[in-house]
Amino acid sequence: MTATAPNETLTRTELIDSQLARAGWSKQRKMLLEEVLLQVATPDQPYGKDQFADYILLGSDGKPLAVVEAKRTSRDELAGKRQAADYAEAIKAKTGTDPFVFLTNGKETQFWDRDRYPPRKIAGFYTRDDLERLRHQKQYALPVSEVTINAEIAGRDYQNEAIRRVTEGIDAAKRKFLLVMATGTGKTRTTIALVDTLLRAKRVQKVLFLADRRELVRQAMSEFKTHLPNESLSRIEGGTTSGARIQFATYPSIMQVYQRLSVGCYDLIVADESHANRNHKVIEA
Repeated sequence: MTATAPNETLTRTELIDSQLARAGWSKQRKMLLEEVLLQVATPDQPYGKDQFADYILLGSDGKPLAVVEAKRTSRDELAGKRQAADYAEAIKAKTGTDPFVFLTNGKETQFWDRDRYPPRKIAGFYTRDDLERLRHQKQYALPVSEVTINAEIAGRDYQNEAIRRVTEGIDAAKRKFLLVMATGTGKTRTTIALVDTLLRAKRVQKVLFLADRRELVRQAMSEFKTHLPNESLSRIEGGTTSGARIQFATYPSIMQVYQRLSVGCYDLIVADESHANRNHKVIEA
């Protein structure tokens, strides 16, 4: 007997509802709306056609933060991309805010920040705090190229060149970067100046710095404290977490708390010396 893939309704009730609940989205707390009627403009009906969005996720101000388009598990999650875009446009026309988009089939989920990045696979739904932080960044972020690099942190020409290459990539909607510098040329100071630039540009608010040894974590945290004395810093160790803006951890330490972190917890992750070549830093925004 051949098993039948669940239809869209079953996919929602058996999979997606529980995934949203794990991310803190509650109908009882008026954070989540289902089957929301929208007037969606179409070429044949420019004044609007009644359609139903599967879910709308609400911010603390009661305004839509995101729309979720669900498909049955047997379909590609991207199959709902056009529908979701129509729903987002309808919400934007009605409220003046452009919601984020989640595309899911219960097994795979993609996040779409429509005016910044193409859809990308994620491990689950973002929390309300995650989305409100992203909305704040979209509203107030500056072009990174217009923010002056702090020369007291990284004043050498090659350090500035490295930072500008990364910031230009971020402005161009790239998300991953590899920084390779010789020993003694100031990789950590370059990274600190980059983090400082992105914080002042309001492009990131929460940063994670990873290293493979405790000593490297201690050294990095000490340097960050010296050059960014007004930023809140904390170290993740022994299964504890904090709300500091810049957090530091070894890989084993972050794995101890990984399951408790939200999918969108960090805006920027720096992986120090994560390759066999010890002159590498991997940066993901």
